[in-house]
Amino acid sequence: MTSARDVFRPRGWRQWTLSTGFHYYAIISPTIVPMNLSPEEEEQFSSETQCYLCKRPLEDDKVRDHCHLSGRYRGAAHNSCNLQYKMRKMIPVVFHNLKNYDAHHIIKCFGNFKDHEFNILANNMEK
Repeated sequence: MTSARDVFRPRGWRQWTLSTGFHYYAIISPTIVPMNLSPEEEEQFSSETQCYLCKRPLEDDKVRDHCHLSGRYRGAAHNSCNLQYKMRKMIPVVFHNLKNYDAHHIIKCFGNFKDHEFNILANNMEK
């Protein structure tokens, strides 16, 4: 999300980039885009005999699975497999080498996100 050239931009830019990313995952990604199957995809669904998620044979509970962000058809699945297959609600973010004052401005930006929960892992002194 943040490129190397953004590191040297003003702090407000980095904060805007972080908030845009959080906005996308919190507001835009839960919006489900409906799937529009082409005739070829409909034929593919009719001919599929195994769940593309668990690889077991399909029976009466055969459903069409699609990406909720793009609407793209992914394959035939069991209803139970389809319901268990969800987008992650957590966004893993990794910071490396943020000691002393190096990350002061970046970490300070997180204080502006009052509606979000952050879980911090322990400091690792491994070199």
